[in-house]
Amino acid sequence: MRIQLAIASAALGMTFVAGAAAQVRRIDGCTLPTFAIPLTEPNPRQGAAPSTCGALPVVEDAWTMDADCLGATSDLLESESYQFIIGGVFHQRITFVTKVKLPIPAGIGPPWRLVEDVVIVPCRTQSAQNPTGEDFPPNAPPPLLLIDDVTFPLLGAGSTPANEFLIGFVLEITDLVMPFGFGGDVDWFAIVDFDSDGVHFSQAATPDLDGNGCPDSAIELGVPGRFAPHTGMGEIGAGLVDYLLNHQALGLTRIDVFEPHPASPIPAALGGMQAGESHHSRPWCFHFALVP
Repeated sequence: MRIQLAIASAALGMTFVAGAAAQVRRIDGCTLPTFAIPLTEPNPRQGAAPSTCGALPVVEDAWTMDADCLGATSDLLESESYQFIIGGVFHQRITFVTKVKLPIPAGIGPPWRLVEDVVIVPCRTQSAQNPTGEDFPPNAPPPLLLIDDVTFPLLGAGSTPANEFLIGFVLEITDLVMPFGFGGDVDWFAIVDFDSDGVHFSQAATPDLDGNGCPDSAIELGVPGRFAPHTGMGEIGAGLVDYLLNHQALGLTRIDVFEPHPASPIPAALGGMQAGESHHSRPWCFHFALVP
């Protein structure tokens, strides 16, 4: 999905932070290991489309994988995993991967600096007993973990003529204990700012108001009530941006999170996946546990 934002500011209700501060945890994504791997086309296109074509960068897909399967050069980012357990044969680090597409091939024009916010919430399927699924009102969020301002290496800074990239960061599963306990099923969604440097859409660069050394993106818990919209943002896994920008005009009361639906005929295909998950619910829920 893709979203173009040209609005200077929007209200993120302070109750999203203050009303349930004990449930909302933050990890400084600026400190996490990150990767950016180009996907090279067999016959790369030459040149760029005219600016009148109006192309925007797009978030295409997202998934999790075992960080110990990245390979010697950390470029094996397409193996999906949905079960992470400390102990046994499973490993203890999770890679969150997002697949993105740029409107022009790398090496044409200035490079792109991407900053991503990831929100992790409990995985709750929609049912008669739980009709809202994973949706939640900002003044009553579930236990929630924000991975804030994950900043990736510059895309398009080299000579590889790629339009698509896999960007990823690594998280220890022990970081999930404080908000979610010692095991369970969690889901996640993400917002990507494709132009944090402000060089592609004639806009100001995003500042670093929380002082972590990386550009701000989307939600800033250190700056109460602040949401940083930017032209060229994209999201996947939830309708958070729609809520933040339009909840007053449209009367929205809940953030739409794309949870699995058990009534679907789609079975769970990998360990840790939930039955009923499909392309409509990506990213998918994953299971974690700390065992002796």
